[in-house]
Amino acid sequence: MKNIYRVLLFIAVFVLFASFGQQLPITDPVESNYVLTAKEMLTANDWLSPRIYDHVWFDKPAMVYWLLNLSFTLFGVSEWAARLVPALFGAGGVVLMEWFVSQVASPRQGLLAAGLLATSFQYFLLSKLLITDMILFVFANAAVVFFYLSYTRRDKARYRYLGMYLCMALAVLTKGPVGLVLPALIIVLFLVWERNWPELRNLRPFSGGLLFLVVVLPWYGYMFFAYGDTFWNSFFGVHNYLRATVSEHPKDDVFYYYIVIFFVSTLPWNGLALGGLYAGVKKLGKDSLHTLLALWILLYLVVYSCMATKYPTYTFPLLFPVIILAVLFVTERRIRNSVAWILAPFALAFAVFLGASYPFISFEVFSGLAAVSLALIGYTWWRGCKRGAEAMVWVGCAGMLCFYFLVSVLVLPGAARERSGKELAELLRPYAGYTIGTYQFYSTSAVFYSGSLLVKMQSPEQDKPSQAGLNWSLKYTMPESTLPELYKQAGPVLVVVTADKTNDFEQEAKGYAYAKVGVSEEYCLYKLEK
Repeated sequence: MKNIYRVLLFIAVFVLFASFGQQLPITDPVESNYVLTAKEMLTANDWLSPRIYDHVWFDKPAMVYWLLNLSFTLFGVSEWAARLVPALFGAGGVVLMEWFVSQVASPRQGLLAAGLLATSFQYFLLSKLLITDMILFVFANAAVVFFYLSYTRRDKARYRYLGMYLCMALAVLTKGPVGLVLPALIIVLFLVWERNWPELRNLRPFSGGLLFLVVVLPWYGYMFFAYGDTFWNSFFGVHNYLRATVSEHPKDDVFYYYIVIFFVSTLPWNGLALGGLYAGVKKLGKDSLHTLLALWILLYLVVYSCMATKYPTYTFPLLFPVIILAVLFVTERRIRNSVAWILAPFALAFAVFLGASYPFISFEVFSGLAAVSLALIGYTWWRGCKRGAEAMVWVGCAGMLCFYFLVSVLVLPGAARERSGKELAELLRPYAGYTIGTYQFYSTSAVFYSGSLLVKMQSPEQDKPSQAGLNWSLKYTMPESTLPELYKQAGPVLVVVTADKTNDFEQEAKGYAYAKVGVSEEYCLYKLEK
């Protein structure tokens, strides 16, 4: 009966996350890299070597591309097929949460934890976006879940420990060494805190390590032997070592970066998240579950705060223990001021969501969403006054699910179009066979939609001398050129310029013959006359 209940939970959450996925165009700069790579691998019938712009590249391991290609093979190459991947793993993460909390607490708390997770802002957003972090969330957190259940319950411990190694292996195939390092650090730190070194012998390191290698080595071994130092320097050097030691985005390298991310990601449950974290830290060493969860969160925050490169999704997996502590906080103690702990952050979340949505919707739609938001806030407050803090959370979850459904229909499609090259690809369709340059910008999604390989143009003053050794320029593999080089190309040449750069281009193109052949709200198309 419980399994049927979880299947129904999975289907319900999956429908929410996958809804209207076909209306969300693939966006730049991250999603488009994954879908274009998967598309090129599928076209080449090569499921081992990730390739983009007709070149093999080593940004991420193969897991996300395998999942995308499986979806593309079953349903065709489309936005909907691509967005099935994060939706499936998003629903899987919610069921994992419900199952784990039901095991360590109660089924009622498990369902509430599933509701809080599904309605947390960052989780909902990443269940729609095609990036690797939702896949990593499931595998890395499942590894810790299997460890703790094996540690506290000796029945089936052997199989759960093997499940831990399997999940870490799949996490390594998703994102690289971090899929092993962070879960392992959490487990070791927990055992050190518990002063339970003998448990290390029970982790089945030989059979588990063998299983880990059987899963991981085939792909990594193939890539190393096929590409040698090129794979090693790019994948491990640039995308792992360099990311940890040299900031890719220096402006984000501030000590409070992940504190801000914590507050944004846990909307609208900030109050419960903070209360739960405080309670977890107070119970360090007194209760094994609170100890594990608090160390889990603190380790992620410390490790990623020390890394040179900061990114909004790096600490995403810690949302799992944060939500569990929030549920324990609201269900195991009587919250005296539910307005401060629950309702105020809930109302703040609606204000943030509406403010972020305003640029992408009409005033009429904005007004409708504002009215719905006020109604949900009012009903949540009324219900909480009658039934208490926990009832307020239940009603808040239901209200957020309704709001997110409206956001999926009314807001996300417009926001995605702003960051997508799909409309540019439509403009380029009449110019098949042209060499197409993009002036001082690049749109990988336009390459995905159009099937045309675009050349990134730089102004002479933007050209940077090549750097020796590991550097961030090795991350980018799209073809690049300058205007003089394009002018010498055989065959017709088209240059795409964003509307705000037309004067710059025309100044730079003095002395060259060109004709403006197309204009849209965002782009101007110039044909070079030779």
